[in-house]
Order: sequence, then C-alpha cells, then structure tokens
Amino acid sequence: MAFAGLPEIKWQIRFATPVHSESQGRARFKLMQVTAPGTNEFMTKSEVVVEIGNSDEPGLVAEWLSVSYLAEWVTAWCLDSCAVNA
Repeated sequence: MAFAGLPEIKWQIRFATPVHSESQGRARFKLMQVTAPGTNEFMTKSEVVVEIGNSDEPGLVAEWLSVSYLAEWVTAWCLDSCAVNA
C-alpha cells in the first residue's frame, strides 16, 4: 500500500458539543497556510469547523494538516508553463 511507509498517526479528537447519531452537520474549511517543504510536495494547514444541527456552538474546531506529493512530470510541467519570460 502507498501509505505503508508513512509514520503512524495518532488521532485525538474531542467534540466540544455532544453529537447525536441522527444529527445533521456541515464542515467549513478555511485555508490558513500553504508551504512547500520540498520540490515535489506541498503542505496545507486548514481550520475546520463542524456545525451540528441547530446548535449555537460548533461540534468541533480543529486544524487539519495535509501533505501532497506530486509526480515529477507534474512538477516539470508546472515549472515550464508557469515560468515568467524575462
């Protein structure tokens, strides 16, 4: 599997408001930061707010980190087509 080489991730989630199984909810994502730690990768940090039913308080507020790895041909294509002519 592709994720076999990744480090183990420990999840710790605490819902601020009780969430019933029949509740409707929605999540709002706000992109906070994008960084490029390497040539073929980028990391995003988003704020996530999960709203539950008719509650005034959010059920969950979290920071979501995501790392994406690009194929080398994608990086080469981006560098070629995004280059600024001097």
